[in-house]
Amino acid sequence: SAEGSGLKLQNLGEGTMTWGVTNNQIRGYNEHGIHVVAGGGDTAASGNINTTITGNVIEQPGSTASTAVLPKNGIHFNVGTSVGDSFTACAVIGGTGSLANTISASGKDILGSQDYDFRLRQNQSTTIRLPGYAGLNNDSGAVVNFIAARNGTGGTPFGRADENVPPGGGFVGGTCP
Repeated sequence: SAEGSGLKLQNLGEGTMTWGVTNNQIRGYNEHGIHVVAGGGDTAASGNINTTITGNVIEQPGSTASTAVLPKNGIHFNVGTSVGDSFTACAVIGGTGSLANTISASGKDILGSQDYDFRLRQNQSTTIRLPGYAGLNNDSGAVVNFIAARNGTGGTPFGRADENVPPGGGFVGGTCP
C-alpha cells in the first residue's frame, strides 16, 4: 500500500465483529501491517470485536515519502477512538509454535524513537481482553511482555501498550467468545 495499512479491520459500533487473520505475509505497508480499530465515528459507540491474529509474517514497512512522518506498526490495535466509546475487544495475538507472528522489525518511525512492532491502545471506556494474560489491568509493561513472548519468531518484537483506567477496564485476561 502506498499510503495505507496492509489490512484494516474496523467496527464503528453497535454490533459484534469477529475476525481471523492467519498465515498471511504482509509487506510494504505505509501505515500499519494489521490495523484493528473499534470506533471512528463522530459520536460515542459500543460493540464487540473478537480478533485472532496468528502465524503471520509482517515485515518491511514501506517508504512512501508522504508517510515518512507517520509511525508504522506491524500490529496496531486502537480501541475507543471517540469520547465515550465503550467497546469490548478480545485479542488473541500470536501464541506458541506456528501460532506466533513474525513481527520483529515491523515497526518504523522517521525519528527512530517509536519503532513499535506492535502497539495496543485501550482508550475511553473500553476493555481489551487478552486470553492467558494474568497481569494487572493497568500494567502496560506486563501487556508488552505478554504479547512479545507470544510473537518472538524471528527476534524479540518491540511494543507499546497504553491504557485508560478508569474509566475503561484496561487490559484483562479471560477467554474470547
